[in-house]
Amino acid sequence: MTKALYIGAGTDILPVIVNPDIKNFIYIDSQPKSQYGDLGFGEKLFFCKNFLDNLNNIMRNNNFKLIENSENYLKYFNETTKQTINYYINTVISDKITKTLKNIIETCNILICIGHDPHKEILNYIKKPFIFIGSVHTCYKIEQNNIDKQENSTFIELYNNPSLAEEYRLIKDKKYYDFLKHDKINNKIISNFDIVKFNNLKDLEVIRKKTFNEFYDF
Repeated sequence: MTKALYIGAGTDILPVIVNPDIKNFIYIDSQPKSQYGDLGFGEKLFFCKNFLDNLNNIMRNNNFKLIENSENYLKYFNETTKQTINYYINTVISDKITKTLKNIIETCNILICIGHDPHKEILNYIKKPFIFIGSVHTCYKIEQNNIDKQENSTFIELYNNPSLAEEYRLIKDKKYYDFLKHDKINNKIISNFDIVKFNNLKDLEVIRKKTFNEFYDF
């Protein structure tokens, strides 16, 4: 069974909609307690008060029904596509992954990295070789002067060990698309994207950057 892991997922449902063949998703995010991982976690200043309302609205608008709601866990199901999203909220991924999270990650063989470079510790537990899914809207090249980020970077690990993934997929925009104006993904929006496959993250980043510059680098 294929199962996709998406850390720092926020309210992003697009990877689910454009990958209807993937039926099970594990979403993990530190929100609503903080949108910056363990930075300010639990502090009132960093609490994202609208996160859950926005998340539930987006899920509902895309025909995902909330079928379970317990402490720090939400489960959504789409009766039409038979896709399930298991969402672990208020959850931080670091070098000290809990046994529960390890068990969850060990069931996944797809890694979605969009908007966030997860802690490389997850690579010790995800099934390998896995499928990597990225987006035009995330840079996958780490600047050499950012030493702290390099030490914990999943992206750097994949640059150095591309065989950890059997395939690298890019959700590639075919024209300009304003993500901020849509909370319902329809067929017209889906037609705006292609899934392009690569053998490594380096080649993916070349095309990602070229596409981004074409449509979004104003």
